[in-house]
Amino acid sequence: MELFEVIHNRRSVRRFTDKKIPVEVMQKALESALLAPNSSNTQTWNFYWIQTPEIKAKVIEYCLSQSAARMAQELVVVSADPALWRRRKARARLDGHYSGDRA
Repeated sequence: MELFEVIHNRRSVRRFTDKKIPVEVMQKALESALLAPNSSNTQTWNFYWIQTPEIKAKVIEYCLSQSAARMAQELVVVSADPALWRRRKARARLDGHYSGDRA
């Protein structure tokens, strides 16, 4: 399938079944998300797979109890931490692996 065909035919799914998502599928999806490119390859994100029922209930509440969050078998919270890039950059400098500085 061509990129533009995918873009034009995309759709948002808001109806979910009771079918459980296999752990292997979730792990592969999260691993793939971690490999996604972004600006300057900063990768300042964290992915949290919510598996505890009590935490899932809180996340649903934070999502304003939207039906998509309530009905989803799995929830993943993504957060951005801009300081993460600076910490990684500093660590790479200490390890002698960072060469992005200009003279």
